[in-house]
Amino acid sequence: MKYYPMIPIVLKDSGDSELSNYIKNLDVLLSTRASETTLSAIKSKTDNLDVLLSTRASETTLSAIKSKTDNIDIALSELYNYIKNLDVSLGTRASESTLSAIKSRTDNLDVLLSTRASETTLSAIKSKTDNLDIALSVLATLQRWGRNVSPVWVHGSEVTAPAANTALVSKTTTSGKSGYIYGFFISAGEANDFKINWTSGGVSYSKRIVLSSKGSLQYVDFVAFNEGLPADGGTSITITNVNAGSAGVVYQAAILYAEV
Repeated sequence: MKYYPMIPIVLKDSGDSELSNYIKNLDVLLSTRASETTLSAIKSKTDNLDVLLSTRASETTLSAIKSKTDNIDIALSELYNYIKNLDVSLGTRASESTLSAIKSRTDNLDVLLSTRASETTLSAIKSKTDNLDIALSVLATLQRWGRNVSPVWVHGSEVTAPAANTALVSKTTTSGKSGYIYGFFISAGEANDFKINWTSGGVSYSKRIVLSSKGSLQYVDFVAFNEGLPADGGTSITITNVNAGSAGVVYQAAILYAEV
């Protein structure tokens, strides 16, 4: 029998790598490795890896996102419930300026509202204040002058050596009104008599004022000087000197007047 020498056969893969290189890696039993079932389960997940991992968010990006999501302290379901209430544009709601203005007021709420007057108490007060049918300012005027008027001074100019019965000051009552004298001022450089003259109900009236020597006299009262006898509309109230003034002597008069 003739023997022939053995020629060694080297098995290679399609990449021209010897299969023996792979066999060397079989250092554990195949039964300890992943089964087909396990691999299929893994494949069902890795099938979703349809892009390169390098195109996905990095650890740095995820950490930055996490720093924000850590502030989400309510469940998304709760957030959804809040969002559902946003049924109008936020632009139609109160601005920061408006809220700040409101806050400046509410900061004054330094006690419990329950300690303040109730609706019942306020209603009781209102039932009384409803009787205030005139302004308090008007009431003050009524108390001072007896009627809703604000008397003003009507000033006459200085007159030197006036003739007898000269009108040192004159005020004509507006037609349809009634005139009241709440005061007068008379000044003369000598003794003389003076008259305050007016017409009421078509009748002429006068009051004599006597200055026994030179000087000035001022009179003001909350009761009109001609109370009960107001000057007729369209007539004049005057202050006249009874006697003629001496040469070089100065006279002057004024009336505190009001009309209604």
